[in-house]
Amino acid sequence: MMARRSTWEVGQDLGSDHLPMKITIRASDARPQRKRKARWAHHKADWRAFQDDCEAALTGAVSTRTAQEAATRLTETIQNAAKRHIPKGARADPRPWALHPDLQEAIRDRQAARREIRPDDPDSRTRWIAAKQRAAEVEGRVSREQFHEFVGTTLNRPASLGRVSKILKSLTEQGLPLCLVRWVWQWLRDRRTRVEVRGDLSGERVFRAGLPQGSVLSPSLFVLWAAPLVEVIKKIPGCTPYMYADDTAVLCAGNTIEVARERAQRAADALTRWARESKMRVSGEKTQLLVLSQQAKDAKDCRIKVAGSTVEARETLHLLGVTLDRLLHFGPHCRRLRRKTRPRINQLRQLTGRSWGLGTWCT
Repeated sequence: MMARRSTWEVGQDLGSDHLPMKITIRASDARPQRKRKARWAHHKADWRAFQDDCEAALTGAVSTRTAQEAATRLTETIQNAAKRHIPKGARADPRPWALHPDLQEAIRDRQAARREIRPDDPDSRTRWIAAKQRAAEVEGRVSREQFHEFVGTTLNRPASLGRVSKILKSLTEQGLPLCLVRWVWQWLRDRRTRVEVRGDLSGERVFRAGLPQGSVLSPSLFVLWAAPLVEVIKKIPGCTPYMYADDTAVLCAGNTIEVARERAQRAADALTRWARESKMRVSGEKTQLLVLSQQAKDAKDCRIKVAGSTVEARETLHLLGVTLDRLLHFGPHCRRLRRKTRPRINQLRQLTGRSWGLGTWCT
């Protein structure tokens, strides 16, 4: 029993091979409260400000003489920027969600009966077995009751339907009829689903977010929900947004390539900011950039940053099945279509010859 309340460590006071050993023994059986280690909350970080701080610190820094000094400066810059823009936090200690007062009393009775067991008293062991069985029965009953209460209250509270509430708020702000908003709410709230496998049905489960797979209402609600993004981009001079479902394209025009690129960067920043506020994620790796200009030099060294990723200008851009090029000649698009259709045309030719191919009975 004493070993459970003891901890030991090796001291560093002496410089010989025989180091002192420190032993700590707790006076009570209660364990000290454990403090959870704080961790970086990367999902709450302001990566744009983090990147700006790193670039500002490294751009204006004096050149170093050795690689070690450069590595030390880079490490300090990253650490300082992380302290400013990446918050830290620790989760609360887990608590038993089914710890009911009846269960606590049953556990105390079981522990008391266990301590009162005597070798010369057979009835004490019988009382301990009865207390143990009663504690198990109470635990099963309380677990079922607490789980039903958890499902009926916590999972169905309005906080669990946060995204649905945001959709309804967006519909209301856009001036849609109140009857339509109410109909969407009644259709989305408390939706349940279950799975059928070989004729056996599972229990029902409530949708906490999202819509049923294949629903015809999903694209319309997404377009209405993303409509504020169009207004945000339109406020930028020379920028025109084009949206089709979840594909978004922005045309940025300017008298010079520098002006157009600066407006494109502002549009990318506005898109990233709106996505962060709407709990969405922008994929900078999938973003494409195309320069529409008669001068080939305008497309050189043209790049923007989207969600922390650098996007270089390409020779072509693939959008909704159409390949666009810098001069809008659509030559790459035609070549792509030929490469895609040539194998299929050759297969059809093998089936339509006069002396070979399918018989006349095939239709």
